[in-house]
Amino acid sequence: MNQYPHGYFADPATEAPVAFQEVSLRHLAGKRLGGLLGWIFFWVKKPQYRLLEDVLFITANRRKILVEHGFVFDGGSVPFLFWWLYPPDQSDCLPAFVVHDWECTPPYPCDSTVAHCDLRNACIANGASHTKAHNIWMWVRLAGPRFKAEVIHGT
Repeated sequence: MNQYPHGYFADPATEAPVAFQEVSLRHLAGKRLGGLLGWIFFWVKKPQYRLLEDVLFITANRRKILVEHGFVFDGGSVPFLFWWLYPPDQSDCLPAFVVHDWECTPPYPCDSTVAHCDLRNACIANGASHTKAHNIWMWVRLAGPRFKAEVIHGT
């Protein structure tokens, strides 16, 4: 049986598993909420962060996802009205949000269905409950981005 059925976060230098992946980041000026909510809640800004260290997630089938330092992401893309339930910077899921945002940035390394499953598994691998991870996966699967992997041809 696989010791890490959901994959694991690892030290980028040694690839040794880490029990709980903390994310070193810099909080940037946020972006205004879009649409009607942006007009009603004009003082609320969607957070943005810059990653200050590499983050490595190794999936259960040994696929390596390395998110390089300097990557700018927005944490969990949770609608503002639900931040009380699932904050965009919750510590047990923030590393998973980093991985997911990386996979959802062109050129896409995988299909959106794979990226969404990686989000769920990375949440569990970092200590989030199965229920919480499943709820996040379900909402991202229903309302998140859809895309196909982009094949990058060598020269």
